[in-house]
Amino acid sequence: MIRRLLCCALLLTAVGARAQEPSAPDDASPARPPVSGEFVDLFSSYCLKRFPYDTSLGAQAAGDGHRALSPAEVGSFLHVDPGLGWMIAGRETSYVLTVQVPPFHACAVRRYSETLLDSAPFIAAARAFAASEGHKLAPPLARDRPIGNGIVSSGLYFQELDGDGKPLSEAFMFFAVRYPAVTRADGLPSKPFWEIRFVRQIHIPKSI
Repeated sequence: MIRRLLCCALLLTAVGARAQEPSAPDDASPARPPVSGEFVDLFSSYCLKRFPYDTSLGAQAAGDGHRALSPAEVGSFLHVDPGLGWMIAGRETSYVLTVQVPPFHACAVRRYSETLLDSAPFIAAARAFAASEGHKLAPPLARDRPIGNGIVSSGLYFQELDGDGKPLSEAFMFFAVRYPAVTRADGLPSKPFWEIRFVRQIHIPKSI
């Protein structure tokens, strides 16, 4: 129920996102508009510039006036994984910022969307960030996973590599989870929508 309420709040002014790398447009697959600059800027501000320093990230979120999510609300997004979260009221729509604690230490920004957008600006930001550290991103691994009740999660996984091409503990992920139309209480079908999120994750192995 909590997740459904948040979905409704985020959908009020949603525009969209897409869960695959851009391809050359053609007649069969017209070009899609990119994810917004606001979406990318929020991810950069928190997940690139502040993460993995959770105290600093939380201080910025509080200083920016974002509402902290309750433990139940955080759980609706992270499920069994512990963490923190904030609701962000953007100029274009609402977003949710979450931080998952180790061993999979992750920072994510998500929104709900009625349409798909091209993910190219997100991926470009991640690649530029890796390059600033002398690293690069490996070619993406793509996966579509049915969740049930017609819900399908499509994702891209980008492993970060060091200057010699060796895998590091850090990765970036882009997800679009499609929720199908359902019959509303008034008997009319709802519109399908997507949960879109971009994630920066650092795997911290447990000590033996």
